This record gives sequence, C-alpha cells and structure tokens, in this order.
Amino acid sequence: MVKECTWMVACSFTTDNHTVKLRKYVGTHTCEVDGKNRVVQAKAPWVAIVLEDFLKDHPNMKLVYVHKKVFRRFGVELSYYTSWKSKVMMFEKINGN
Repeated sequence: MVKECTWMVACSFTTDNHTVKLRKYVGTHTCEVDGKNRVVQAKAPWVAIVLEDFLKDHPNMKLVYVHKKVFRRFGVELSYYTSWKSKVMMFEKINGN
C-alpha cells in the first residue's frame, strides 16, 4: 500500500484581503516520481505557463516535442493528453478564446 503524500501548505487572507498568512506547512514529500505517478505531477495549465514563450515562438511544434521539452527541462513526463491540452490552452490564450 502506498502512503499518501504528507506535503501541505495552508494559507489564509488577513483582514486586509490582500496579504496572505501561512498557517501550516509540511515540507516533506513522499510522492516522488515513480512508474505509477510520473504523468500526474504536471497539469496542462502549468505546462502552458512554463512553455508559453517557447510555444509562441514555435506554434507548429509537434506534441512529442512538447513532451520532450518538459522532460528535459523539469524531469517530468507528460501524458499525450496533457501535451495536447497545454498546446490548446496556449492557442486559446494567444487567439483570445
């Protein structure tokens, strides 16, 4: 049985509704990448943000290269869907959809 990851950050807004106060922080990760969770650690919105400039400069890039770029830069593997969705999100942002 795999133990759930204990990493956690809990924050709340202060009374000025502008400042955030850290309430609880547990910095220990137990969910390192392994054969079972290697594609769950990167979500499409994150990929779209970290590759924003690159995808703007290379709009015709194939999905396999999106996958390879993220793996080389961050050591995280992406599913086909995450690669595709991140590229769609970037095109929507560029085109204003």
